[in-house]
Amino acid sequence: MPCPLFPERLFSLHIVYFYHVGFPNDCVRMKSLVYGVFFLEMLQTSIQCYDKFELYGKEFGNIANLDKGRLSWFSIAILTSFTGGIVQAFLGWKIYSLSKNWFIAIGVWILTLLATGAGMAQGILVRGVLISKVENHIKTSLNIWFITTAVNDFIIAGILIFYLHRMKTGMKRSGELITRIIKLTVETGSITGSFVNLCPPES
Repeated sequence: MPCPLFPERLFSLHIVYFYHVGFPNDCVRMKSLVYGVFFLEMLQTSIQCYDKFELYGKEFGNIANLDKGRLSWFSIAILTSFTGGIVQAFLGWKIYSLSKNWFIAIGVWILTLLATGAGMAQGILVRGVLISKVENHIKTSLNIWFITTAVNDFIIAGILIFYLHRMKTGMKRSGELITRIIKLTVETGSITGSFVNLCPPES
């Protein structure tokens, strides 16, 4: 049974390949970060595909199994919050590199720790819980996870846009490149944060 999630990861592989080709001289630490995040995404996808195979393939027709959460507590809550925490912590470091302001960077890191810890706590809380009963186990940790992640996305996107805009020198080529980076920051930061706010946990 083909997994519908793998095409998305093939796109991630495409991005990682271009990173490998375009930045061969990056330090080992940076390469480890990129490849490590990609590995976590592939692990998450593999676990979710395994769950889908068990549910719709191996145990097809067993209605009772539709209510089992299986490994979703780990693949969705724990791996998502952990991977997101790594990325946000890295962006906090990039903010410090641009602004040289420890106060802003530490604020981002504190929110990152809160979001990551809350997401992992929520995963542990729903471990082994039936899907029909998950709503009864939605605790404060889930609200903290969603809210701090969204707020952090907005803060990171806003600060990066501000400092990137200040880097414009008036030269057309470099200005166009910075503008493209700003657009990418908006698309992957503030907009995604907006969707989290529009779709609260209770919905």
